[in-house]
Amino acid sequence: MGTRMGRFTQGRRAALALSAACALLLLPSVSAAHTATPSILGGGDAPSGSWPYIARIVIGGQYLCTGTVVAPNVVLTAGHCTVDTSTMITNDPSEYQVMTGSLSATSGGQVSGVSQVIPYPYFTNYSGSNGEFSDRDLGLLQLSTPTSSPSVQVANSNDAYLYDPGTGSEIAGWGVDDSYGDVAANLQSASTVVQNASYCQDVANSYFGDPYDSAAEMCVIDAPYNNDSACPGDSGGPLIAFDSSNNPVEIGLTSWGSVPCNTSLPQYYTNLLTFSSWISTEIQKLSPPVVQTGSASNITQTAVTFNGSVNPNGTPTSYYFQYGSTVNLGQTTPSGSASNGVTALPVSEQLTNLSPGETVYYRLVATSANGASTGQTESTTTSSPAPPPLPEWGTYRGSGPQVRPIHFYVEQNGTQIKHLVFGFTVSCTRHRRRIGYQMAPSGAFRLNTHQGLGITTRFRDQEGWRYTFTGLFTTKGRASGTVSVIGHDPKLGLCRSGQERWTAH
Repeated sequence: MGTRMGRFTQGRRAALALSAACALLLLPSVSAAHTATPSILGGGDAPSGSWPYIARIVIGGQYLCTGTVVAPNVVLTAGHCTVDTSTMITNDPSEYQVMTGSLSATSGGQVSGVSQVIPYPYFTNYSGSNGEFSDRDLGLLQLSTPTSSPSVQVANSNDAYLYDPGTGSEIAGWGVDDSYGDVAANLQSASTVVQNASYCQDVANSYFGDPYDSAAEMCVIDAPYNNDSACPGDSGGPLIAFDSSNNPVEIGLTSWGSVPCNTSLPQYYTNLLTFSSWISTEIQKLSPPVVQTGSASNITQTAVTFNGSVNPNGTPTSYYFQYGSTVNLGQTTPSGSASNGVTALPVSEQLTNLSPGETVYYRLVATSANGASTGQTESTTTSSPAPPPLPEWGTYRGSGPQVRPIHFYVEQNGTQIKHLVFGFTVSCTRHRRRIGYQMAPSGAFRLNTHQGLGITTRFRDQEGWRYTFTGLFTTKGRASGTVSVIGHDPKLGLCRSGQERWTAH
């Protein structure tokens, strides 16, 4: 009986019947009992909360494909969902609309356009004796707006055991779900079983006339029930197996099968283990820069150096630091340029004209054609002047050019003085000669340690005379300062000392 094959892209299927394949099928290797479930063709709504990484892809408002989120801004799908297969010209990104984060075809989730379409470089599409086939059938879509949906792990060299014949696996897609060719209103999912390469090749050759590519392809069938099958619209959808930690791993993506969808025949998938290196390399190229805000260095009283690292992910990248006195970072440093390499590069920027003890919040931002990334917010504080050492305790004596003998006592804790006695001279309006006085303020005076162990005291005596006495310990055993006095004497009139300097040790 003649057969007709078709890729599982909705809108490009034939309606010719197929006979059932007569072949040995392998049972699942999983221990859980298999429950017969409705196939993707005809039902099987995916349970709520499942398949969080699934993507629904509409092309030109007409063709439907399925895909998976493999990075925040990258969706993996079939190669024949990325090109016009009649010309092999890559589709225009403006034709795409991708929905993620919902199991419903009509509500919820995020919708994004596509900024770049990337077929696998060696993807081929050809017509065989019984239909149209694809080989090395995969491609990537770079989303214009990153999705918040999680990414699925694509198989790598550690997952080779998941390709063992008999491995139970799961399929899902947005395609046809009944024999009338209706597209599913909700994501459909089903169970299937990985088959051995010789079986896949025998059926491909004998029934479909396809030169099976064992390095790039694999096949599955719902053994032994033959209830489930992928169908048009499911192209690019995932074949999921679960690793030893029960984590989902995408081992294949839906490529081609019988049209109409015959659950008694295997469906053919792109073997993602073969292409894992290309996928990871392209994801890195398409991803925004990776940034890390680091600790500040070279901290002084007026300057700090911001540090961080930028991985450009293969795309020319610029970076800058945002900073401010609060977590609302309203200022930026000048932009710098990072190379287009794929390793993290250290970057830094010095900020000056700060105040001693000032706290600055900052974070690193990097931007490329693939988007922007913002590092975590850090903070640093400029250094404050170190307080001078405490003065030696004991009695200090001294004088000044116009200051008569002065003495005071520094207490043993080094932060307080008492027994302050000083002499001074004043000039009065009714007496032209300078007249000597002496004053002994009562009480003790605490040193202003935050001002460099200074002395500042102002007081009045009983007659209303005003005194200002200041000083600073320039070394542990030496102090100097000023004294000024102003008052009114009934006989002498207004008297002033002016600002007189003194030294004591």
